[in-house]
Amino acid sequence: MIQRAQSFASLFQRNARLYLLNSILVGLSFSVFALLFNLYILARGYPKDFLGLLSALPSAVALLAAVPMGLLSDRVGRRQAMLWGTLRRPRLTQ
Repeated sequence: MIQRAQSFASLFQRNARLYLLNSILVGLSFSVFALLFNLYILARGYPKDFLGLLSALPSAVALLAAVPMGLLSDRVGRRQAMLWGTLRRPRLTQ
């Protein structure tokens, strides 16, 4: 299985492999955070319906921001928008 992943990864250029690795690590860390955050909210005594609303909030914000961000990427270019989003993400989530 590891050989198959290595042969698949060799199809991409170095920058694309680094971006994919970054996406995997960010996704993994966010998943761990979401699990621990859910357990923390429940341990603090909040009801499960509040947790559901709180968990749905990022998806709702992404839904509302998708069209304006698409227009912005049309204006500045896909690569610039992707770099800006990747570099600004940690500052926006603090």
